[in-house]
Amino acid sequence: MEDKLQKLYQTLNDQGLYTKTYDDFVTQFSDDTKRQTLHSVLTEKGLYTKSYEDFDGQFFSSLKKKDETVEPLSPASSAPVEDTPVSQKRLALQSKYAGDVEDVSTLDYDKSLPQSYTLKDLSGAKTRQAALYEKSILDLEDEMESRAKELAAKAETQEELDKELQKLSDEITKRAEALPSELEKPKYIAPEDVKVIDEEVANIMQSGDAFDTKNKHLEDLIKHFEDMAPEDMRPKVRGELNQIIAKRAMTHGGQLTPFAAKTEGKRMLNDIEEKRTVAVKEWAELERKKNKTPEELERQDELDHELRMYGQAGRLLEKLDRLPDDQGSFVQGLAAPWQDGTVTSLGISDVVDAATQLQASNRVGNMRGTDADRDRKSVV
Repeated sequence: MEDKLQKLYQTLNDQGLYTKTYDDFVTQFSDDTKRQTLHSVLTEKGLYTKSYEDFDGQFFSSLKKKDETVEPLSPASSAPVEDTPVSQKRLALQSKYAGDVEDVSTLDYDKSLPQSYTLKDLSGAKTRQAALYEKSILDLEDEMESRAKELAAKAETQEELDKELQKLSDEITKRAEALPSELEKPKYIAPEDVKVIDEEVANIMQSGDAFDTKNKHLEDLIKHFEDMAPEDMRPKVRGELNQIIAKRAMTHGGQLTPFAAKTEGKRMLNDIEEKRTVAVKEWAELERKKNKTPEELERQDELDHELRMYGQAGRLLEKLDRLPDDQGSFVQGLAAPWQDGTVTSLGISDVVDAATQLQASNRVGNMRGTDADRDRKSVV
């Protein structure tokens, strides 16, 4: 039964409908009222069609059987004997995010903000924010341990100590529960401005303007609010603006919007063009050599392959840019050309053919592991 609950959480997390940890999910939806709200949301989105009773029984019966409640952080006087030291947990946390976060110990709210509203930057920011949340929990554990020692030194009786430790435990637990919303709350943009920005982004997305025009309006919006801030605050304001834009412009009903896909496509196209330029230069240098070594001939063959892959990736991204972007989601946007007959004129069948080829190649193991192959696969 718990497997079903985990699968529900994973589905919601994958679709961007729930971004906190699995433990947070279990804690939050142990409450029947919140489960009813979740059921209503999923029903409205067409993601679940059965009754609340079916929903509750299918996914949450294990919680009721165990009758578990989330325990507050244990007072120091009743801490488990084999509790892992916080210092060891910090090392494990750094190891967990190695490659994604250079130094978790120095990570803070400012460093967690996205540098742009492309999917790549937003994904990186989401990872940093997850690391920051876990680091903040460990900071609270450290604080609790330190303050518990101070209380123990001051208390005159065990009864007094237990009472003060319980107060401390309640306080820290409450702060831990508030962390997700605290870490998401903008620090540099006033609440009334957040509302204005959110409404303006919604208006831009709902307009009939072309993709490039929407992008320009968003950049103008960012610049307007950036210019209002002191110079040293502008990168932080831009980061918060990127997060507000992401919530409104990049997903719809748990799916990517055409705007999100095209934004990422533009970024990838620029990246691919840079790599292609480097590959062309290296190929030309080898082509000018009269007597090539076997290694040079092999390298030129690899470059031929890479240039073909970069070319295919670029063409796919250009076709993606021509897809209609007035649909409610990226999936609908991709489906529309099939429905109205424009798929042939756009050549979107190439995307399907490429995807099929890549899947087959993965099965038989004949994909080359070059950057160009990976870029082409990422596009598909």
